[in-house]
Amino acid sequence: MNIHDRPSAGGLFGISWMLVLVGWSIAALSMIGALYLSEYLRIEPCVICWYLRLFMFPLTPVLMVGLFLFDRHVVFYALPLASAGWLVSVVHLLRTSVTMPVDVASCSPITPCSETQIMWMGFVAIPLLWTAVFSVINVLLIVSGFSRTTSREYAA
Repeated sequence: MNIHDRPSAGGLFGISWMLVLVGWSIAALSMIGALYLSEYLRIEPCVICWYLRLFMFPLTPVLMVGLFLFDRHVVFYALPLASAGWLVSVVHLLRTSVTMPVDVASCSPITPCSETQIMWMGFVAIPLLWTAVFSVINVLLIVSGFSRTTSREYAA
């Protein structure tokens, strides 16, 4: 391991590290929230929600390992998961908010993907939460990636 691969004492709590930490916190809270809704409140997730969990649940340990190992490439590992999750969440949001002409995903008749199961404050549904979470994580990862490439702490 090269001396430039590890952050300096001032870079340990640098802006890029803090952005990834916030992204990990949001991913962990989202994972806990999804498990709370399905296991405690017994809300059966639809098919698209299972795909969203497929992208969110591995994102939490990937970001955590990147933080603990001070891996400056964690953005490149996590960004594909977060971007794919964002695309699926937008499809889910469109499916619940507008009528789609084509069947985007096969849904079970027990839990249809176009049905709104929970509505907070009159407009916040689960698909909107997924889209917001993946949007924030993507922005944090992209800004963290740009700040890492422009900072002097990782200059070779």
